[in-house]
Amino acid sequence: MIPGLKEDGSARSNINQVDNWWHSLADQDRDSHDRTLQSGETRVTPFVWTVRVRTDASGTATVFARNNAFSVGDAISFRTTDIAPSALELMLGAFCADLTATFRSLANRSRITLDALEFSANCTLNNPLMHIGVRGETGHPGIERIEGTLYVSADAPPEDLEALWAETLKRSPLFNTLQSAVIFELRLSITP
Repeated sequence: MIPGLKEDGSARSNINQVDNWWHSLADQDRDSHDRTLQSGETRVTPFVWTVRVRTDASGTATVFARNNAFSVGDAISFRTTDIAPSALELMLGAFCADLTATFRSLANRSRITLDALEFSANCTLNNPLMHIGVRGETGHPGIERIEGTLYVSADAPPEDLEALWAETLKRSPLFNTLQSAVIFELRLSITP
């Protein structure tokens, strides 16, 4: 329950009240994170990323991140088509985008011109039936394995591209977050 929410029947009024409440919470959270940590003479202010999610009657959720918004469908989906990608697909897409963007950034810093860059990946869950509540199933609905290939075409020696790939994995926030929980089979494929 949102403190102070007045059910006056107006959807717009309720949305505005929720927005005001959310922004006051975000401001409180931001103020608490603005306190700095002290280590000797060095002051470090941690950076915090924030999202807000709202759901609607269609069954999708809208994620707001800074000045962007995107729709998310079900947590996972077994259908061949949906009105929005599932949360699992977006997570996998975000993971691939992280690796692709990091590789591209490192290539730019190394003055390596990329002709083409594409990542193709898939993931499997330990037991997706646990998510939908099938009785008698065991395991968990979490990601078990991610397999993927980064295809790169560049006018650079293969050993330089391999070094960029190793550095990409070292610097990737999502790879390093998931590394202890997921089996990875990730490859770099250098194409002409």
